[in-house]
Amino acid sequence: IEDGDIIAVATDAEGIDVIHVGIAVRVSRGVHLLHASRAEGRVALSPETLYRYLASCRCRTGVLVGRIKTETVF
Repeated sequence: IEDGDIIAVATDAEGIDVIHVGIAVRVSRGVHLLHASRAEGRVALSPETLYRYLASCRCRTGVLVGRIKTETVF
């Protein structure tokens, strides 16, 4: 996962595939999620790593990663 990747958190909940979306930000402790935080009422950088966020709830089954492809045209 690279800085700026779009991270969609997958779930095993019936009838839904994705429960949350954010942008990956690499910091010294690992990958964190820049996302709309309900708890903080604003866009915030998650205090825990993406790994810990996923592990904290069994319904979070993984991630889908999107990356914008940039090409240099000469």
